[in-house]
Amino acid sequence: MNPQNFPAYFFVGAIIFVGAILYYAYLTAKKRREALLAVSRQIGFQYLESDPGTFFAQLAPFQLATFGKAYSRKLFNILKGRISEGELILADYRYTSGSGKNKHTRNQTIMLLQSDKLSLPQFELRPENFFDKLADTFGFKDIDLPQHPEFSKTFLIKGAEQQHVQALFSPTVITYLMQNRDLHIEGSGNQLLIYRYNRITPAEQVSRRREEASQIARLFMR
Repeated sequence: MNPQNFPAYFFVGAIIFVGAILYYAYLTAKKRREALLAVSRQIGFQYLESDPGTFFAQLAPFQLATFGKAYSRKLFNILKGRISEGELILADYRYTSGSGKNKHTRNQTIMLLQSDKLSLPQFELRPENFFDKLADTFGFKDIDLPQHPEFSKTFLIKGAEQQHVQALFSPTVITYLMQNRDLHIEGSGNQLLIYRYNRITPAEQVSRRREEASQIARLFMR
């Protein structure tokens, strides 16, 4: 083998490697679309491959949709239907933040419930992390529940109407959330947004997530 040909071999090999990765990603996405379409038919939901421009607008009130300097936001693999508590949308949501070596793309399945049985103050609940605890020491306070210190250590709660937000978290709600500590929940008016950070729901778990959305919605209904 002529050493002078090494750069050419390397270049061709790199192209084949990248092509294989892209093809695998294409097949994986295609398989997920087909699986979600099948699930949507089983549960009586409508399936849309991409957002026609109406669903993303419903996310406008929520922190997830406006987070920092996120860009390249995309809502896709959308399942839409009715449950007893209201209209439910399950969808994959992707966004990118940062640049260069600090660039990260995150994917998660979100559930958005709209119901006339909900009347919520604007709030955000998510697992509290190290940086939240650090910020707390510098005076950036979240909403705590003095009667439930362990819950307040576990979750960060934000909202402009502190008393109204605190009133949402009954002992029943707190017990449920302490048993599901990876949940992110946001509320605004008649809408409730539920997801797990950077986690995609497998197609075979969609029915379970639909029941979970129903259960969480009932916790916040008055």
